[in-house]
Amino acid sequence: MSEDKKERQLNPMQQRFVVEYLKHGIGAKAARDAGYSGEAKSTSRDILRSPTVQAALATERGKTSQQARYGLKQAIEEVDELLAQAKRLNAMGPAAKLFETKAKLFGLLIEKHQVQTSGLTLVIKGIDEPGIPQLPIDVTPAKIEGNKDESK
Repeated sequence: MSEDKKERQLNPMQQRFVVEYLKHGIGAKAARDAGYSGEAKSTSRDILRSPTVQAALATERGKTSQQARYGLKQAIEEVDELLAQAKRLNAMGPAAKLFETKAKLFGLLIEKHQVQTSGLTLVIKGIDEPGIPQLPIDVTPAKIEGNKDESK
């Protein structure tokens, strides 16, 4: 193996550092998790200065970015195919739903939910997406000016 190729390869600890650093972007934590001893902050600075590690980080970030773009591109292509098929079959209900899905993929639509309780209207704006936690919201009506209490 040539000297150049040997220099460009990461050792196992550097490989682990790259993996950990890409998870959270915290150099000191990545250094500790990769098994480096000593002052983690200065160690991580030294590791991050290495051209080999910088190249590995850039390569991995590029792969992730490419996969994300491919996923969106592929989803849009599939929706377009299904939309064309729905139109050919004159299935306007499914075609409208597919058009809505495509608009969501492009970020053009935002879901709005409206909850009515005791004269209080609460509009919740958000995106229905797996992995985004839904937060519980307390809508118990407090004393609101102009709210008539019918129990008296």
